[in-house]
Amino acid sequence: MTACGATCVNITGTSPTTGTWSEQTGNPSGATLGTTAAGIAEVCFAATASGTYNFIYSISSGCEDTMSIVVTPKPDAGPDQTTCFMNGNGTATLAATGTGTWTEQAGNPGTSTSVSSTANNTNVTTFSATGTYNYIWTNGACSDTVSVVVNPNGNIGNYVWNDLNGNGTNDEAASAGINGVTVELWKETAPGSGTFALSTSTTTANDGTGNSGYYNFTICESANYKVKFPTSNAGTGLTSQTSTPATDGNNDANPSDGFSPVVVLDISGTGTAKDNPTIDAGFVRVGSIGDFVWLDKNGDGKQDANESGLTGIKVYLLDNNGNVIDSTTTDADGKYLFNDLL
Repeated sequence: MTACGATCVNITGTSPTTGTWSEQTGNPSGATLGTTAAGIAEVCFAATASGTYNFIYSISSGCEDTMSIVVTPKPDAGPDQTTCFMNGNGTATLAATGTGTWTEQAGNPGTSTSVSSTANNTNVTTFSATGTYNYIWTNGACSDTVSVVVNPNGNIGNYVWNDLNGNGTNDEAASAGINGVTVELWKETAPGSGTFALSTSTTTANDGTGNSGYYNFTICESANYKVKFPTSNAGTGLTSQTSTPATDGNNDANPSDGFSPVVVLDISGTGTAKDNPTIDAGFVRVGSIGDFVWLDKNGDGKQDANESGLTGIKVYLLDNNGNVIDSTTTDADGKYLFNDLL
């Protein structure tokens, strides 16, 4: 007879059924023999039991017979795991012990790819659906099963472009997309806290059709998020934030700090509650105003060679209504500059 570790088997004696089972001296460790009833006794083996176990069936006349059970240790498929779907790019590492072969259990919610069918530690990738996948680690007639729970994910994106007409709306050609812009994802530190911390970042690049300016964050946890864009980029600044943030095709980034409005994401939801491809940022060309404050000794309104700049003079920048919108102070040479003006 053969058996696997971590299993129990019945051994049966007949002719007559009034005998008693006992364990032979010298057996390997790991077997527990139960009491005999009507010639039958249960033997339970530990998960690590291994080798040949002999059991003796004795009757009252003094006659006896021996039965051998060859036991293979129970394979260990390793701990159950949880991973994220990651738009089909999620990965789980199966970590078995001993020798064996991996197979995928029938009835899994989708397909997956195993790097190796015989390696103890092997990566399983490219899940085709979410749900619970079971994998079997088999050694001979013995096996163990490990489960991998693949949870759904959401997404936040989408586009950074040159707002050539400065209207805050993406009505430019596809060539207006900007590659190489660093975009940050910020996550609320605790539900309802209103405090956000940097989670990860990415860089805008071509999408699947070759159009520039696109980014995407794969989200594995339902939470509140914000997307942060740089406030300036290669001589441009963020265009005006439209009155309907989080609507596709407009600038969602606040020009003063680069943050989008809060994006509430539910990875088990539907539509834009789960996948929100509407968080965009537009950039417009910026300018500057400067330059110099000096002591006009001769009062001719011209800066002569012997007239030096004045340090520490407060200079104010006004809008077309006369309101102060910024200020600065002249430097050691009397110079001043207002940058990044839209």
